[in-house]
Amino acid sequence: MIALTLPIPVSTNKLFFNVPGVGRVKTRQYRNWIGSAGWTIQAQRPEKIKGPVAITISVPRSSRADISNLIKATEDLLVRHQVIEGDGPKIVRSCTVTNTEPAPETGSIIVTITEWKEGA
Repeated sequence: MIALTLPIPVSTNKLFFNVPGVGRVKTRQYRNWIGSAGWTIQAQRPEKIKGPVAITISVPRSSRADISNLIKATEDLLVRHQVIEGDGPKIVRSCTVTNTEPAPETGSIIVTITEWKEGA
């Protein structure tokens, strides 16, 4: 099991914007979060989990974030830093987002990743 404390992600609605003739581009807010959260992951030196996983994202009850909009950025970051192998259905078998108290620090979430056990 891995437990990571990360800054609250950017909402899925604010990850990209459309540029005519170019397509979808990451927003400045998303790029900044990727950098900050990436350094936070590296500082925690998590092990890598091979194969299927279950992910739980614990969001502070005091957060005004739409919790279902926090999944995409979080999963993509875990893949980018090779904490998990991918974010497709063969790897991420379960993803749960919960409101919780207390949060470890203001403006953060706790991401727990466990190996998926078939039939468990």
